[in-house]
Amino acid sequence: MMRLLVLMVGLLGANALAAEIYGASEQSFAFEFKLGPYMPLIDRDEALTTDPYYATYGNAPMLMGELELDYQFWRPFGSIAVGFTFGYAEKFAPAIDATTLTPATESTGLRVFPMKLLAVYRWDWAANKHNIPLVPYLKAGFVAEPWWVVKGGKTETADGREGTGVRFGVAATIGLALQIDFLDPRLARDFDTSAGVNHTYLFAEWTITEVNNFGAKTSKGTATGLDLSSRSPFFGLAVEF
Repeated sequence: MMRLLVLMVGLLGANALAAEIYGASEQSFAFEFKLGPYMPLIDRDEALTTDPYYATYGNAPMLMGELELDYQFWRPFGSIAVGFTFGYAEKFAPAIDATTLTPATESTGLRVFPMKLLAVYRWDWAANKHNIPLVPYLKAGFVAEPWWVVKGGKTETADGREGTGVRFGVAATIGLALQIDFLDPRLARDFDTSAGVNHTYLFAEWTITEVNNFGAKTSKGTATGLDLSSRSPFFGLAVEF
């Protein structure tokens, strides 16, 4: 037993010495790629007498893809960063004839391009200091979401107005990342040495957005445009470098 204890202490000491000799490359950024379902809450407007989104596209969500880049500028106890994301999602279905309320021969589609400016906090202290690979994190910020409706390959118009615009709002995210360096520590170290990638993660997160121009209403009490708010889980891959 004593020999085993001495061996374990020796190995830990060797790892610490190797870390001091080789070190980790400087870490300033995080990059994420994520996918998740996106269902805009267009139909929740109480002023609507019908459910236009459901009537056209049904209850199947869009598939949203997002890319995120964070700049980690401070590490008091974990990392604090400012981040920018942009995503894309689209949904197509047969257009509804306004007169007969039956599917038309042309298709109609809704496209959205959400962009977010975020403050990000990752509690990676335990992962970096004690090799506990779970990293919880929080994000919050502002959203600008351009949207457009297409019909027959062109932007749709109604009453002389084009079906396009930009909606603004806020977003909040809670997530948990799994630092997967432990699966192959030597490969992780080589990846850092050769490519400058400090850590690699798999993650899952839950995002709430309120993208309705901050709840703005017309003089009649109706929404000023599409409500592109959502409640969405996302899953993805992240690297820090």
